[in-house]
Amino acid sequence: ELSLNRPLRFVEHLKNISGTEKIPMIVGADLIERMLNPQIFTTVDLKEIEKGCHLLAAPRNNIELESILQLVKQKRGVTLTVTHIMPKAIAPNLQKFLLISSTLIRRATQAGHVLEAFLPKNAARLIQQNSLYDGSSHVFNFQTVNMNELQMRCSELERQLEEAAKKLQKLLDQLETQNRAHRFAVVETSAGGQIAESCTSKSGASQHFLAGRVLYSLEAQKQFLGLKFAENSSLSDKQVRQLAKVMQKESGADWVLAETGMAGPPSPERRSKKNGQCHLGLALSSEVKYKYLELNPFLTRKEHQLLFAIEALIWAESVLKEHN
Repeated sequence: ELSLNRPLRFVEHLKNISGTEKIPMIVGADLIERMLNPQIFTTVDLKEIEKGCHLLAAPRNNIELESILQLVKQKRGVTLTVTHIMPKAIAPNLQKFLLISSTLIRRATQAGHVLEAFLPKNAARLIQQNSLYDGSSHVFNFQTVNMNELQMRCSELERQLEEAAKKLQKLLDQLETQNRAHRFAVVETSAGGQIAESCTSKSGASQHFLAGRVLYSLEAQKQFLGLKFAENSSLSDKQVRQLAKVMQKESGADWVLAETGMAGPPSPERRSKKNGQCHLGLALSSEVKYKYLELNPFLTRKEHQLLFAIEALIWAESVLKEHN
């Protein structure tokens, strides 16, 4: 895997270690279930597994393994050698480890969690030192095989949003160690909570994030701003500045990121010229910074929401670096 700079597929592992006898390999029952999908496991793959592998199957999600094996035989034309791993045959204090899967290890790696909870220390260290499964360079085909074009696009945008949030948190960690202003709050409208969610999904977020509000309707914005609500210009620099100021006063945060815009989607009934527009405000100790975005108005609502959030976090990081 390290020499190829990518994770090996299951069958590639098998070819590297196979000999005259079948190789025993521990897998989850869900992996065997995926063998029904020819876009994940080709016929050639399954023939290799049938010939060279003895699968030791750990239970997964109440999957009826015998039924799956029958379907694999009927639909894919292979008879797999499989032994069920029976949890009762394992010491009670070890049974929980049957729940570990390569999928969970990859997700834990990508979330920045401590891998020693999943793996021996040497294996965890190898993954961390070589940045395996960190999501930046390795993409598994089976993760996108059932996605349509929009889902794949949103998946990529979500990755970008996560990266932007990670960079912002790294900056805030630095500011905290320097005893500088780092605590913040978020108020958003059309982004629908994407900004706050991305900021709070990281370990250690509570060190910096104080509060978040999603004022999705005009009624909610009016109630929040009171007399400061801009009746004729709810999508404007004036409105977003007011949102930032009021949220800063309410939360007591060192700085506040505010967003208001129109995410759409466009439709025959809704022909607003403001679709795809976004106003950002960043309330600091003595001023409110402002930025205007105008995106393709024909993007979907989800794309707009994710792009608004990405741009907001990238801009906030840039302003904070300049300010500090």
